[in-house]
Amino acid sequence: MRWRTRNDNPLVPPARALRAAGIGGGDYVAVGCQFLEYFKDFASLGRHDAVLEIGCGIGRMAGPLTTWLQEPGRYEGFDVVRSSVSWCTKTISPRYPRFHFQCLDVANSLYNPRGRLRPEDLAFPFADGSFDVIIGVSVFTHMLPDAVSRYLREARRVLRPGGRLFATWFVWQADVPATEDALQLFPVDCDSHRVARRDKPEAVVAIPESLIVEIYRLAGLNVTRTVEGNWRRGVHALPYQDMIIASTPSTEAVVTGARDR
Repeated sequence: MRWRTRNDNPLVPPARALRAAGIGGGDYVAVGCQFLEYFKDFASLGRHDAVLEIGCGIGRMAGPLTTWLQEPGRYEGFDVVRSSVSWCTKTISPRYPRFHFQCLDVANSLYNPRGRLRPEDLAFPFADGSFDVIIGVSVFTHMLPDAVSRYLREARRVLRPGGRLFATWFVWQADVPATEDALQLFPVDCDSHRVARRDKPEAVVAIPESLIVEIYRLAGLNVTRTVEGNWRRGVHALPYQDMIIASTPSTEAVVTGARDR
């Protein structure tokens, strides 16, 4: 089934819901469709895979996935924004019973400042080896390094052998002179990372490439491919953020990837 346009698609939220969810730029439907292609091309997403979405938001990725996943394929998503999860639960799950959403009360200075749980302490509410593919779009761009480290370790735990993690980042390349666009986006240097706002550090976060590589390594994830985004050139076109694809070890040899420039 084709992921339909906004006007005739009941799974596209109304404008007021999108504003409340803090959805980023770009057309809701077009962005979701493009990322579905990224998942298939870069993370080898199959029709029968079990998928976990970290930071499901208001369903921008889940919607197109309803047109791709087939039984026994399934989807689980979680987010810290209760209203977004509620919309997905009321709108998507009744039509697609294999799609489940839940809200986790994790603190985030931008999206959930009064959250009960520290992200550094979160245990994903899923059993070991539950998923073939995990996706995280515009999630680690709103998290600090210690929290990211925890999430990647949990992702490794709930992935099956040979499972894939697709995630987007703002990768700060410390050994490359920063462009004016990059410096304007991340003016605050916090030693281990850079942010846009000191008062709300998780509003948008860039993490040095060397630290990201180390976080993946310590989590037991093998980076297989990276795709550089357009953000540091100030171009608002997909892929805007950097994309990193990693996998868990399997009985097969791990494929080493090269950076796509």
